[in-house]
Amino acid sequence: MSFRQAGAVTAVVDDVKFAEPKFAKGENDFDICVHIVHAEDEGQSDWWRGEVSQEYGKGNFANMTQAEITMKTLRSIGFEGEDLTQLKAQLAGKKIPAMIKESKPNAEGKVFFNVQYIGGGGDHPVEIDAGAMKKRMAALFGGGAAAAAETKTEPAKVTPPPAAATAATKTGPFGKAAPAKSPFGNK
Repeated sequence: MSFRQAGAVTAVVDDVKFAEPKFAKGENDFDICVHIVHAEDEGQSDWWRGEVSQEYGKGNFANMTQAEITMKTLRSIGFEGEDLTQLKAQLAGKKIPAMIKESKPNAEGKVFFNVQYIGGGGDHPVEIDAGAMKKRMAALFGGGAAAAAETKTEPAKVTPPPAAATAATKTGPFGKAAPAKSPFGNK
């Protein structure tokens, strides 16, 4: 089964498997595969693959490893913790957003509809209400910023903190403090 049209859909997580990597070349690399079914048409389904490797992503994800990108995606659909053996138990049956993308026609002219991303991918902004915005501006720019926003004047320019003060230390494979025991069950 596969999807028959492109666009945003609501899907249900049907299965989760660990597989040999599709692209990664490292000895210990693997893919996490999440099978999703269209929530309104069970005849449409496909697999999403998330790479778990120390290779860096591309574009907007160039500063994250594939393992970090995959874990971020899994957390966006409800996975909690670092124990990957709990993925299926936590995600099976869960409704999630997914984006299906139409491929370019192959040599025979056939078009496929593939899972582009699952979870909060894409550019779907989460709106901040006006009251919360005023509080955030006051916290970031000082008390005068909220008043400046109300009178539509320019807030004072703020010099950003030094990069060293904002850089996060990554100690574990997913950008978090390393657990006492490996999430993969090995030493």
